[in-house]
Amino acid sequence: MAAVPELLQQQEEDRSKAVAARRHPQRGKHP
Repeated sequence: MAAVPELLQQQEEDRSKAVAARRHPQRGKHP
């Protein structure tokens, strides 16, 4: 199961991005 660590890393990155966006929302995504 080599796809497990990759999927976990992707999920962690997505979560980190969501947290960062929530902490300081960017006005460039939604005008």
